[in-house]
Amino acid sequence: MRAKQARSAAFISSGLVVKAVASLSEAQRRSLPDSLVLLTEDGKVLTRSRAVRHALRRLEGAWGVLGRIGAIVPPVLGDWIYDGVARVRHRLFAPPPDVCPLIPSHLRDRFLLD
Repeated sequence: MRAKQARSAAFISSGLVVKAVASLSEAQRRSLPDSLVLLTEDGKVLTRSRAVRHALRRLEGAWGVLGRIGAIVPPVLGDWIYDGVARVRHRLFAPPPDVCPLIPSHLRDRFLLD
């Protein structure tokens, strides 16, 4: 039971995203893609399919198995699959109607973002 709690705690404590991103250099922050970004415990920055695989491997049950199976997929193919799912995610998983919209990239310079 303690191992399961420890894994869950790792995901709960990862809610400190602002502090984690603040620990990166300005150059690292600017180089991050507009995608899933995961900062590992040892300080590695993972993006896209690598981040998904890392997170899945830490989960219990079928998700963890899926993450371990995903490790055999070459990163180029994994990123291609990730990009394909990202393009159709709003059709696959409709967001709730009360969620704030994402700011389109061509309008982001009009907003003050920290």
